[in-house]
Amino acid sequence: MRGEFERREASRITDLPDRSAQRVLKALTDEGLLAPVTEKGPVSLRFPVQALDTVFPRLYPDDV
Repeated sequence: MRGEFERREASRITDLPDRSAQRVLKALTDEGLLAPVTEKGPVSLRFPVQALDTVFPRLYPDDV
């Protein structure tokens, strides 16, 4: 809803302990679903091409 968020907010956002929230944040960043502008900066949602079928099923018809 806000666009980007500070990494330290991951625990509050996910309602997980700090260590677990950091693992989730890293996994989402590794998959390209979250990305920072700078290495240690805030992260924001991304939609990598390889994830479009999963995130938005049937967005594009199969016959195109």
